[in-house]
Amino acid sequence: MAEALVADAEATEVSTLLNQLRDALTRQVAEPTNADLQTAVATARSALAEALRAGATSEFNARWRELVEEMGIDFLLPEQVLAKLDELFLQNQVTPQVISEAISAMSEEVASAIEHLRNLVATLEYLNLDSTALGPGEFEAAVVIPRGEVENALGALGREFENLEQLIRPFVEAAGGSPPPVEVRQIASSDFVAVVCMVPGAALLLSKAIDGVLAVYERVLKIRKLRQELTDVGLKSETVDAIETDATEIVEREIPTIVQQVMEGAASLPTDDGRRNEIEIAITKSVRGIAKRVDHGFRMTVRAGPPPEADEVDGEDGEGGDGDGGAAAELAAIRELVIENQKRAEYQELAGEPILRELGAGSEVGEGADEL
Repeated sequence: MAEALVADAEATEVSTLLNQLRDALTRQVAEPTNADLQTAVATARSALAEALRAGATSEFNARWRELVEEMGIDFLLPEQVLAKLDELFLQNQVTPQVISEAISAMSEEVASAIEHLRNLVATLEYLNLDSTALGPGEFEAAVVIPRGEVENALGALGREFENLEQLIRPFVEAAGGSPPPVEVRQIASSDFVAVVCMVPGAALLLSKAIDGVLAVYERVLKIRKLRQELTDVGLKSETVDAIETDATEIVEREIPTIVQQVMEGAASLPTDDGRRNEIEIAITKSVRGIAKRVDHGFRMTVRAGPPPEADEVDGEDGEGGDGDGGAAAELAAIRELVIENQKRAEYQELAGEPILRELGAGSEVGEGADEL
């Protein structure tokens, strides 16, 4: 995260452009009737806004945004800088001196934060704490497990890890045959975060399933919020039951469509009809597991590293070896689809209590899944 913030600050040149805007305002204060200086201020402001709108950290996922806010450095995010600038110019349209002083303070705050982050990156490297940034062509799945869902109990957390492996494995198999053990890339807390490595095809299928569930859950979330409001004012328990049943049925009706979309996107399904059917059943259980976890506040996302260069991929496995960049182009296409599929997940917000009842009774993944 620190590396991403520093890289974005350098790419957008936010400190330099803030200083240029400050200097233009200072000159305007000295010569308030000079129209050229007024134009220079507008030009500097426009250049800063254009650079910030291209900032990569604007696409930080919800979890990273929460962490940036907790650390008190969310003022580095491009949209925050833009909002602050707009506020300053709106409130002080005829007082360039005030704007200049405020922007000078902003510039110092931004420069100080960036320098601290640079020092942090250097310190972590010195301590041999590797960055979790993905390399070109790499993919990973991350699951944020709310502490309350496993009651901070080691046994319950362990069972949930086992359930998550069973949830993920069918997508790996659908993408390329018999799956190896799911490799753990990282485990972290405040909430428990499990990050596992994914092959490209499996990452795409899993992201498709997550996006499909979240698309349906957007409708359920409206019901969930309304249910909570009505419950707070004394809604009868039988009415609450009916609302929960309806919400569950909405999700249950859409699950076959989500599963079908995943199956259609699987390029390496077994030719044996019996095995294909087994994989479809397993993916159905996984999709139900995703829906149940989303309802209970889990965050499930799939991340993609930067696109690989053609010469990093071509010829490694016989694909794209003719130099046309075939394998690299395929990886780049998967990466773009994964990123598109995850937009909904990155801005997932919940309100109210879980609403879904049992989805496909007896078909949930994992023996410990009923604890959810």
